[in-house]
Amino acid sequence: MDNGVARRAGALFETMLLETVLQPMAEQMPALGGYGIDVLAQSVAQHDAAGFGAVLARRLEGDRER
Repeated sequence: MDNGVARRAGALFETMLLETVLQPMAEQMPALGGYGIDVLAQSVAQHDAAGFGAVLARRLEGDRER
């Protein structure tokens, strides 16, 4: 799989996980709202070089070394 596609797939999956974890913040901070949670989760996932999304991307790229 292409490196860019693998990174994007990993970030998208991590975004979905983070949105679930961050959702209670939207209830406590109504100004943030659902869209704010989406943007925050996307930003964290895209900049996380050692998180779940990065691990998934490496696996999709076929990089078995750590």
